[in-house]
Amino acid sequence: MARFPNNSRTGARATARSCGRRRGPASRRSCGRAFVIGAISLAVLAGCAVQPEPLTPAQTVLRVETDLARLAAEQPPLDGPLTLHGAMARALLHNPDARVQAMEESLALRQVEQARLGLLPALTGRYGVETRSNVQASSSRSVETGRESLTASTSTDRSRRSGNLAAVWHMLDFGVSYYGAKQQSDRALIAHERRRKAVHGAVVEVRRAWWLAVAADRALTRLEPLLAQVRSALADSERLAAQQVQAPVQALRYQRALLEAVDALERQRRESRLAKIELARLIGLPPDADYRLAVPTGAPEQRSLAVTADELAALALDQRPELREGQLDERIAVQEVRKAMLRMLPGLELRAGAHVDSNSYLVENDWLSLGAAVTVNLTELFTGPAAIEAAQAGRDLAAARREALSMAILAQLYVALARFEEARAQHTTADRIADIEQRILEALRSSGRVGAVDRLQTLRGEIDVLLALLARDLKLAEVEDSFGRIFLAVGADILPVAQAQPALADVAASIAATEEAWGRGEVVMQTWHGAKARAGD
Repeated sequence: MARFPNNSRTGARATARSCGRRRGPASRRSCGRAFVIGAISLAVLAGCAVQPEPLTPAQTVLRVETDLARLAAEQPPLDGPLTLHGAMARALLHNPDARVQAMEESLALRQVEQARLGLLPALTGRYGVETRSNVQASSSRSVETGRESLTASTSTDRSRRSGNLAAVWHMLDFGVSYYGAKQQSDRALIAHERRRKAVHGAVVEVRRAWWLAVAADRALTRLEPLLAQVRSALADSERLAAQQVQAPVQALRYQRALLEAVDALERQRRESRLAKIELARLIGLPPDADYRLAVPTGAPEQRSLAVTADELAALALDQRPELREGQLDERIAVQEVRKAMLRMLPGLELRAGAHVDSNSYLVENDWLSLGAAVTVNLTELFTGPAAIEAAQAGRDLAAARREALSMAILAQLYVALARFEEARAQHTTADRIADIEQRILEALRSSGRVGAVDRLQTLRGEIDVLLALLARDLKLAEVEDSFGRIFLAVGADILPVAQAQPALADVAASIAATEEAWGRGEVVMQTWHGAKARAGD
């Protein structure tokens, strides 16, 4: 067996030089084997050179710094208290999930353009130089006599340049690509509907988190002073118990009641802080961001709904992103059936090209060519019916899935309407309870007694008022959340039209106008082409 040097490239060059000096047929075959072995050796070495490369700490640190800097740069600073519509606008413009959905929609549109370009004929070009080590010569032998009938001759230069430019159009491939492009267009529409769904979900979550944060913020303004009073009363009770001014059992019961009050207040303070952290996450702010809320002054007016359930149901069946996506999936399945049918037909191939060749033996060194051919894939004649049946089954499944989803969406809408009415009733009850607790506290304060029991009752009255007001605010948050979920079930768009690089204030103003129109019963929907659908029309 021949031995090669350790360096494969050096061995290949040495083999090439030695093969250049050899002339016999056996020598040429030996040189060919040597070239093949050398090429395989190079391929093996190249494959072994690729090894897994774990991330280095420096690369990870650089990625973290870049991400943090990019997030900070993309988020405009808050220049005042955060309003509800300002929070919604920030969620739509700077929420990471919404940004991902927008990028997916943009990618789907680019893929549509790529599918359209796939309908063009295939255009290929080639230009190359070819050199032989000897003359390409041949002779012929007579079939009848077995004698050589022509001396060795050549019709090709040892070195020549050739090129061609050809256009090929397959009619069958064009038809399949045409339906594929239509499917990709529907997938782009599906990406748009998924973006709408993400926007609807973000708006609902921001509404709920903002009102919970408002309820927590109102509670915090009253909680800290009250917590200080309770801790002061607890310290006084411990001092009186140590001086044996109070009976031990009475003092311990009094302290237990105060500690239970402290536990309730601290638990509420923890929930209040978590609400603001969740809101910051939804609008794209850092979790430790210190921001203020535009807390409404006084008791806000309770929501009302001026649209009938039947009108909302009709809009939901027309506008819900999931139903539109299901309808598009059904249309994609129909195109798949047509593609399966088309593949069973014969194909027509048309070819046109321009060629050039520097071979000096040719009479004409450049020429044009035209050709046509009919092709039939015999395998498709056997597999095509099964493919058509599978595509039809997929179409029927998409239709059945959409119908089932329609029933689920109607149920979701009526559940949202029922929860809205229940939340309104519970808010009214909580408001009356808060008013009664306030009147009880005023009666305790006006009694004029200053004993330990009376002080405990007054503190408990203040805690009850705080908890009742908090319960009222939480019920108001449920009313607002259920109001938003009605329009989530309908599929109503909070933004009337899509704008290119809109300003934060403009988006907030558009959201406020849309929400005000919802309260009046004017639900205007936007479709893919910008057409409007109004409730009751």
